[in-house]
Amino acid sequence: MVSFPGNRRYISIIGLIIPAAVFLVVLAGLPSTGHSSDLTVIDGIVERVSGSSVTLESGTYDIGRARIKSTSGRDVPLSEISTGRKVKLRISNGSVTGVIVYPAVMLE
Repeated sequence: MVSFPGNRRYISIIGLIIPAAVFLVVLAGLPSTGHSSDLTVIDGIVERVSGSSVTLESGTYDIGRARIKSTSGRDVPLSEISTGRKVKLRISNGSVTGVIVYPAVMLE
């Protein structure tokens, strides 16, 4: 076996890098427990629209500050939401942060 002058240093560095890389992969793969309870997603059919509030079967939500998008990701105006439309609300920390408006022909 041939020995090189810096061979021990090289093995020592590899010995540190591999465990560090494994640790980072494991750490990145673990779910964050702090955010799971802060995010709620609600699907429903709009029963009523009043200003920036929508009423679904599960309750009334203020969507005035939420980003409203179509299912294709295109920004849509609040006026796109009307009675009978299917929507998905993303609620974070008690506020609606996002709304997805489904096409008018999509009902459950």
